Amino acid sequence: MPAIALSGGEPTVHRDFWPVLAEIGRRGGFYPAIATNGTTFANIEFAERAKKLGLRYVEISIDAADPNVHDKFRGGVPGAWAKAVQGLRNAVKLGFSAALAFTVTKYNISEVDKILDLAQEIGVKRVVFFNFVPVGRGRENLEIDLPPEEREEFLRHIYKEMKRRKMEIISTAPQYGRVVNQLSNGEDVSPTHFVVANDPITRELTEFIGGCGAGRVYAAIEPEGTVTPCVFLPYPVGNLRTKSFWDIWMDPFMENFRDRDRLEGFCGKCHIS
Repeated sequence: MPAIALSGGEPTVHRDFWPVLAEIGRRGGFYPAIATNGTTFANIEFAERAKKLGLRYVEISIDAADPNVHDKFRGGVPGAWAKAVQGLRNAVKLGFSAALAFTVTKYNISEVDKILDLAQEIGVKRVVFFNFVPVGRGRENLEIDLPPEEREEFLRHIYKEMKRRKMEIISTAPQYGRVVNQLSNGEDVSPTHFVVANDPITRELTEFIGGCGAGRVYAAIEPEGTVTPCVFLPYPVGNLRTKSFWDIWMDPFMENFRDRDRLEGFCGKCHIS
């Protein structure tokens, strides 16, 4: 089932959030999801309304187990951590498929184990560690990104924690698939940052997907209808007001992302998906 994930900015404060969510539910055939800072979900009535309209997956960003670290990272807004945590608790309580999202940087990498403890305490089954991607205002903070050696150590650590804690711990880092394959001796695969598994179907998909899913398993739709391969790759491929999503998806530019023969350097030589 194709998923439509609402994100932002903060999607829940947009004036059209409710009608858009209702329309997704009305049409059927979609898996409605949201990526949010969680503050609005701290209000249980808000969360209940979203569930009634068909929302199924809630991913809430919490960037530290320490409230002060999170609030500073989130623009210095006092109480942001408390609301995000309460929002995640409400999502679990109401039976959403819920995930905790964490953007890993030099600033908060010491919080990784503590955030996993927090996720387990809340009852979340899934933690997604996002790469820091220096686009937009992030270009002003390049120094907070992890160096390659530290990222490799981090990826190895979270895989081991996933096996130890028996919860789903994944990363948006494309090389996580290689780390998973190496540490599991080929037993587990991670086709994208959606899953780590060892079943035959997922393994077969890995041969096609692997690494980054931009243009392969997802695309981004901007508010005015422009489609890009990913929210972090703002290259306009087409607009839904003038072309169908399928026509845009099959555009030669998008096809480039699915052609492994075009990979160069280490990515082109790697035999591990």
